[in-house]
Amino acid sequence: MDSSYLRRSPVILRSIHSLKPEESRRYAFHQADDWRLSYALNPFSLLRDAHEVHLWQRIAFGTDARIMTKLHYGLGVIEFRTP
Repeated sequence: MDSSYLRRSPVILRSIHSLKPEESRRYAFHQADDWRLSYALNPFSLLRDAHEVHLWQRIAFGTDARIMTKLHYGLGVIEFRTP
């Protein structure tokens, strides 16, 4: 994902506006709120200081084979399970 998209994402913009200066918070969102962002960063954390916003992510992937992953690609949906 081109990083310029992060500046336009409605989910990130809404999250930034919910933060007070010097506040940090972790955000998770419904995939349908921003499909493109959800494939790259979900959940993510933000820190807002006086002049900048810092975004980062930490993910621990599950190994349970019962978990279904769905990829929406425009013409349909691909579903698969982690082997």
